[in-house]
Amino acid sequence: MNTRKKCNKLTKFFCMLLVVCTALMYVCKPPVKVFASNEISAKGYAKVAGALNVREEPNTNSKILAKLEPGEIVTVFVTNEKDWLQIQTENGVIGFVKSEYLEIGYSKQDKYELISVAVITKTDGSSENRNFNMARATSFINGIVLEPGEEFAWYSTNKTEGIVGPANKENGYKKAPIILNGEPVMGYGGGVCQVSTAIYNCIYKIGIQPTEHHHHTIKSSYVEKGMDATVSFPGKNFVFTNTKDYAITFFAYTDGPQVVVEAYKVLEEE
Repeated sequence: MNTRKKCNKLTKFFCMLLVVCTALMYVCKPPVKVFASNEISAKGYAKVAGALNVREEPNTNSKILAKLEPGEIVTVFVTNEKDWLQIQTENGVIGFVKSEYLEIGYSKQDKYELISVAVITKTDGSSENRNFNMARATSFINGIVLEPGEEFAWYSTNKTEGIVGPANKENGYKKAPIILNGEPVMGYGGGVCQVSTAIYNCIYKIGIQPTEHHHHTIKSSYVEKGMDATVSFPGKNFVFTNTKDYAITFFAYTDGPQVVVEAYKVLEEE
C-alpha cells in the first residue's frame, strides 16, 4: 500500500515537472531578433511574378507569417543570414524572405524615399522583340523627375512634350503581337502597353489619378481587369499630373518579360 502511494506521488511529481519544463520551453524560446532602427539597411520590394512568402525563420520549413505582393515595399534589416533577408512589412510583420526575390531600392536614402513600386510580369510568354520594345520604352522613363504640378504625357499634348512617343519603326521599335480593332495581330511596338500599365499601377498606389487613361479592348494577361493602361498613337494617350507637394523621380527597367517602375519622393535638402 505504501509502495503504491509512493509511486503515485512520484508519478504526479514527474508529470508536474514535465508540464513546467514544457511551459518554460515556450516562455524561454528565443524570439526572432528585431534589429534596432539604426541597423535598417534600406527599403526594398518583392520582385516576383506571384506572392512571396515571409517566414518566421530563415528556412523554407518555417512558418509562413505573411505573403508579399509583387512590388510591395518593406523595410530591410542588416543580417548575416546567407541567402535570406530579414524584413518588416508595412503591417508590422517581421520575418525572413529569400534574398533572390527581394530588390533593394536606390541606396541614396538621404536624397530619395521609395514610395511606390509596380512589378508587372507577363507569365504566358513574351517574345524577344516584345521584350526589346518594353526595354526601349522604359529607357525614356528611367530617371525622369516630375515637379509638383508637372505633367507626364506618353505622347505630346498641347502643353507637354511626350516622354516616350510613338512606338513605330522610325523610333526603333520592332514587330511583336499587338491588339488592333479587338484582334491580336503583329505590329511595331508590341509590348509597350505593359510599360504604360506599370506606370499606371505605380502612381495608383500613391493616389495619383491619370487625366487621360484607356483600357485594352481585350483583358491583359499580366494584370487584373481594370488595372491596365493602353497607349496607341495618336488616339490613346496616357497622361497624369504630379498632384503631390513634392517632386517624384521614376526609375524603370525590364527583366525579360517583367517591367519594374519605381517611384521615389525627392527629399528636400536641409
